[in-house]
Amino acid sequence: MFTDPSTFILLALIAAGSATPHLHQRSGVQIPITKRTPHSHATKGLPHVFDLESAERQRARIATKYLKRAYYGTVSIGTPPQQTTVDFDTASADLIIPLTECANCTGPLFDNKASSTFQLSDDDFDQEFADGSAVSGKVATDTVTMAGLTIQNQGFAAATKESGRYNKLGVFAGIMGLAFPPLANTRKNPFFVNLVEEKALASNLFSFFLARNGAEGSELCLGCINSSKYTGDLQWFPVDIQGTFGIAYYWNIATAGLTYNGTPLAGGEYSLLVDTGTTLIFVPSDNAEALYNQIPGSSAASELGQGYFKFPCNSTLSSVAFRFGTTDFAIHPSDFNVGAHPSDPTSCIGAVLAVPNGSNAVAGDAFLKNWYSVYDYDGLWIY
Repeated sequence: MFTDPSTFILLALIAAGSATPHLHQRSGVQIPITKRTPHSHATKGLPHVFDLESAERQRARIATKYLKRAYYGTVSIGTPPQQTTVDFDTASADLIIPLTECANCTGPLFDNKASSTFQLSDDDFDQEFADGSAVSGKVATDTVTMAGLTIQNQGFAAATKESGRYNKLGVFAGIMGLAFPPLANTRKNPFFVNLVEEKALASNLFSFFLARNGAEGSELCLGCINSSKYTGDLQWFPVDIQGTFGIAYYWNIATAGLTYNGTPLAGGEYSLLVDTGTTLIFVPSDNAEALYNQIPGSSAASELGQGYFKFPCNSTLSSVAFRFGTTDFAIHPSDFNVGAHPSDPTSCIGAVLAVPNGSNAVAGDAFLKNWYSVYDYDGLWIY
């Protein structure tokens, strides 16, 4: 289990021309991942360490329409192995695999009766997501393999019931959480953490490259950094644990908030959750309003739900970015614009949505597609 939650754990972002400590890059496992069509778990709620439930439910309500694609890959489970698919999610910590007996489940299902190594516990698993969907079942163990990396007796949620919008499209079956053990409802180590404890990786980190516009090449790199996927140098930022009682639950980093054309905006200075399982970007309302005030013709799109903003589609946008430390990390205009307003084709919807001040801010794929991201579990500063 996670024994030293105060250990420095870093997020690396690639920015052309930025300064960096020297990093020794060793071999690892490169796993191709695939975009999926819009799905409700891009707006899932998080298991709350503090009172975030109302904010997360609002986040679900306002982000169900303008979703682009997110990313999934393949794992094998059982003996003999059966192949299934999972959504790779840096904002949760459970491995969720639906069984063939699962009511309302879609996607490749796991026949636990055909596995000689499957063990079912008496512990219940129940997860309700912010959009009202839910998944339930029992905690179980079995052999799990991904890209040749195997963990025996891997704990997971064996789902026997799904409800609401959970995976209605059926393009992937489950979820592989990549956050920290204290977040896991199963009280089992995430698959990645077990790889770390088994010393199975060249380096105790993982990294993502998320392609945009349907391009191939999206990748999860376990134990490695694929330098062919980026240009420039690495900048490292420590995981922010100030708001979680000194314990790492999420891949959070402190930010000065959004900037516009290099100018810091009001309402900044908050902790930002980096989430590969979310499509859009959610920031405190003061910061969001300050941003859209810089774009002429922008206004709240309350007719679509609380938190949306619209702006003229013919706008020439200056650089919209998050500031980490003293460096701005920009969002490409094509990622900032998530599509035309359904009743006004001259207005477009912004990828930055507002949540109440003090709520959980989240950077999803609209941000991550712009930057190669590295998640270092050990938190080693290598110069």
